[in-house]
Amino acid sequence: MSRVFSMCASMTLVLFLAGGASAQLVQTAGYQGQQSQDDVSWAQALQQLDGQGDNNVKLASCSTCMDMGDCGCAPGGTSLNLLPLGRGTRMFVGGEYLYLRANPSEAVSYLERDLTNLTDTFNQFDFDYDSSFRVYGGFRNCCGEEIRFTYSRFDTGSSFISPTETSTTQIISPLEQTPIIDGSRVTGTADVELNSFDLGWSKTIPLGSPLCCDDGCCDTCTDCCDPCGGWCPAWDVTFTGAIRAADLSTNRTFNTIDAGDELLEQGTSISNFKGVGGRVGVLGRRYLGRRGVCSVYMKGDLSLLVGDYDSVQHSVDNSGTVPVDAGTQSISSRALIPVTEIEAGGTVFVTCNTSLTGGYFFSAWHDLGFRDEYNFLLQNSYDDANILGFDGFFLRMETSF
Repeated sequence: MSRVFSMCASMTLVLFLAGGASAQLVQTAGYQGQQSQDDVSWAQALQQLDGQGDNNVKLASCSTCMDMGDCGCAPGGTSLNLLPLGRGTRMFVGGEYLYLRANPSEAVSYLERDLTNLTDTFNQFDFDYDSSFRVYGGFRNCCGEEIRFTYSRFDTGSSFISPTETSTTQIISPLEQTPIIDGSRVTGTADVELNSFDLGWSKTIPLGSPLCCDDGCCDTCTDCCDPCGGWCPAWDVTFTGAIRAADLSTNRTFNTIDAGDELLEQGTSISNFKGVGGRVGVLGRRYLGRRGVCSVYMKGDLSLLVGDYDSVQHSVDNSGTVPVDAGTQSISSRALIPVTEIEAGGTVFVTCNTSLTGGYFFSAWHDLGFRDEYNFLLQNSYDDANILGFDGFFLRMETSF
């Protein structure tokens, strides 16, 4: 009897193991079939977004990274298998149109003094938005790692014309440009130029649910959502470390002219900083919808640069028959300059390989504001935070191949 019982138990165990193996095989085959269907759906979604037919876009350009091949990444929920940036190892290039303005500290243009009412009004350079640009390129693999070189150029300026000097109104400009003849006035310009070069390495870590290709692949998710029809939005975090070199210069000119527009005095102030250092940053991106064609993001960067700072102020008296130097001051020093930056925007993929991004950014270069101190013979109230700030809009196009 015991022998029969042993034989029955053995047969039951064999059937149980065989059934488990068969179920595992069916589950694996079903997963692979679902992944293949996801690939095609993702490609079709991008084709529809781009307004192209079923056969006009090569599916290879939209393939996912689930089949890693030589990439060395393990497949699963933490890989970039369905994110737009994870479609294989490739090169990328991009360009940005920047519409920016400068916001320097101590940007005094002139002081208007009302001699009758004993009131003083400080006026500052009002920088308008000007056009600039940024270009970049690099290499990105399907594991979310990239190497990128970026060149940025900021170029913006401002100008002013003061009221005329009268018996009741006195005009005082930096570098001791003071009209003393009724009808004379002060004009001036300010220009700021920045060239920066960055070589950085970034790593992107996907979080949330994987991006989907149809409604059926996201009907359940992890504990953060309702398991009955729930779904976690896909998002990712990117960490960056980079080497940065920068060349920043400011140039201001103040002119005293008479009623006939003849030059009486001129003062110039030129400053320059050249430095190199490191930059670290973090970016958070939230994908909209289950396919991730559109997304919004915000990033912050912190740099610390060391370099040489030079500043020269020079005045010339042109009221006589020949110009006469009225004085020169200069300073040269080594400076440690912190830079803080914030950027926010949105991205949309218009084709399988091309995306458009737009948004707004802020950039503060500490200790590089207009440093000149002027003796106006009164308690001044102008900004002396010594920050050279930039802010503006950007429109970026990126393509990969």
